[in-house]
Amino acid sequence: MLSRPRRVLTWFCLGMVGPAMLCGIGLWAYGLFWTNNEQVVADSPDNVTPAGRQSQSKGTFEHKTFYPTDLKDLATFTDDYSREVALRTLLSSSDQQRVISLLEQAKAIRPDERRTATQIQIFRRFAVINPVEAMKHTFDIAWNRREPLVNAIFLEWGTADLNAAIAHAKTLGSADQRTALVAILRIRDDFSEDRIQELALEFGHESVGSDVLVQIQIDRAFNDPQSAWNALLEDARPDNFQIPSLATILELWVAREGFDVVFEAMESIPEMDSPMGILDPILTPIAQDDPRRAFELVNEFKENARRVAAFLVVGEWAETDPAAAFDAVSEFDVRPTYVKENLMQNIGYAWAENAPYEAFSILPKYLSGYTLQWIQGNALQQIVRESPEDAVNLLNNVPNGVAELGGALVEEWASSDARSALNWIGLQEEALRPALLQSVMPALVEKDPDLALSTALNQSIAEGQLGLEYEVIRILARTDVHRATEMLPQVRDHEDTKKRAYSELGRALANKYESTAAIELGSELPESFQDDYFREIINAIYNTDRVELYEILDLLPKSKYQQEAARYLIWETGLGADAHRYFTDEQLEKIRNFQ
Repeated sequence: MLSRPRRVLTWFCLGMVGPAMLCGIGLWAYGLFWTNNEQVVADSPDNVTPAGRQSQSKGTFEHKTFYPTDLKDLATFTDDYSREVALRTLLSSSDQQRVISLLEQAKAIRPDERRTATQIQIFRRFAVINPVEAMKHTFDIAWNRREPLVNAIFLEWGTADLNAAIAHAKTLGSADQRTALVAILRIRDDFSEDRIQELALEFGHESVGSDVLVQIQIDRAFNDPQSAWNALLEDARPDNFQIPSLATILELWVAREGFDVVFEAMESIPEMDSPMGILDPILTPIAQDDPRRAFELVNEFKENARRVAAFLVVGEWAETDPAAAFDAVSEFDVRPTYVKENLMQNIGYAWAENAPYEAFSILPKYLSGYTLQWIQGNALQQIVRESPEDAVNLLNNVPNGVAELGGALVEEWASSDARSALNWIGLQEEALRPALLQSVMPALVEKDPDLALSTALNQSIAEGQLGLEYEVIRILARTDVHRATEMLPQVRDHEDTKKRAYSELGRALANKYESTAAIELGSELPESFQDDYFREIINAIYNTDRVELYEILDLLPKSKYQQEAARYLIWETGLGADAHRYFTDEQLEKIRNFQ
């Protein structure tokens, strides 16, 4: 038996050993966690193993992390997420000289969306290093592509040095000032209302401050929606610009006080052009639950609000009971008369979508003329997806059905069974075939471009008409320019058809930012084709990207085409302040020299 002193010593020892064991277990578990955590961090595509640990990691992992050295290396990444992580890794160790070099490399990136996304990240890094120099480099970029880059700079600058960011923003042109102010107010959510208004006034962009204050009003609407509603209506901004904010406040108001406040609210904005955005979240749930009751409420509104409310309610009603909706709208007294006609069209279209067999037979009771023809055509397209035989039988029972509805039938039929659709067209009157073939071409080109071309070439060209092969080229060029180009030699020796085919291909190239290829194609055309061709592509390039049109001025093969392009740039852009949104003084002078 242990004596009392020995028992005390024994319990003391156990008391010391127990915590020590627990501490050891804890350290062992922490070690396992740290090891696993290092593996997860090193394996993650948006984390970089610290330099000191890279040598230790080599024996642990079978793969080796890839570190980009320039923008060309980013092409090895197949998804945008990994590419962005790699770009940020590259930028994190880049100094000012390296960043400037990367900006130069970024100019060659395509498509435009990826180039802009890359430039944004580069400029954010540049802003951390030297925001003043970063802003200088934005002036090398066309105005219509600069806004997101200026925004990126001031998001960083406004966080790091607010006073310097504000001071520099005041030295910028109006558009860049506005962008900078938006970025600063977006990143600094600690400003008071007075400070927001004061800063917006200092910059001369009160509307930016108003946008921020509107959001503050919405936040307050939870406690007093009526006051928030009135505050928005009493500010200086046009009501049409505040529809989303007013809609949010009205929802809160109705939730607190009931639907009757909607009439009061609508009467307070009688001049609003289109209050649909305000009424939609309020009326739509009622119309879904009880459309007849909702339609009764429509008559409580006045003027424009009444018309808008009718479209919302009838749109929902047509989904569940189109016949009842038709009957109600037939008795609806509304002006102007086209409002009722449009309501009837909307009901018919919904019916054709949801119950095409029923709609096809009953629609003549409610509709007539072109409206009936168009909506029955939609119903027929729904039916042909289920049963082409049923669709043909229904068509044959309609007076003049092939002429009026045959195009809708074959357009849809060809998307699932092009040859059957073509065979059916071959059985129709010869005078109707060209129009039917025109309708079938989009689906036929998508399914079988070669069959589409051979079909077009087998049709004669009537006097004053074009060969259908131009239509094949036009449609195919939207998705496969290379294949459309290969088909050009097969276009028949018919001058107007050839001109149109080449022009359609050139326009497609221009719309895909392949302006150089479009110019090369046109340069090889006969002289008699070139004027029409280059007029088409100059227009297309201008509408796609006027800066691109400036960049290819020197590539146009004749001075008259260069003059034509320069006229577009000068007449449309003008030589006033607006021109500097796209071109520098030096570039404008170059444009003038082409005149």
